[in-house]
Amino acid sequence: MLDKLKAKAALWAIEAFTNEKYRMRRAILIPIIRGKIDAYLGDTKMVDQPEVKPGKPLWQSKAVIAAVVTVIVGAIQPISSALGHPVVVPNWVLEVLAGLGVYGIRDAVGKNSNLK
Repeated sequence: MLDKLKAKAALWAIEAFTNEKYRMRRAILIPIIRGKIDAYLGDTKMVDQPEVKPGKPLWQSKAVIAAVVTVIVGAIQPISSALGHPVVVPNWVLEVLAGLGVYGIRDAVGKNSNLK
């Protein structure tokens, strides 16, 4: 009797992953399968998984700061025009900010990255 029940459960699970209409079955089975795999593997890591190093905060990144300042400076002209007091931002200001952002990315890749 138990073997018959196990066979029906296996067929129920296989049918859930082979037929698109059984979303509810997959929603039930996927967490169960993940839990079983995690329990089986324990603390072991996959061979291909590199060690992830924590990055620095966003406010310390030159590229992120340059991007935020570029967005703010780029928004000055249309917002000031909409308010009735147009302020013209020279094009070279945006070009310099874009250059600083590209430099920040190049500097980050050059310092501590495997992309060298």
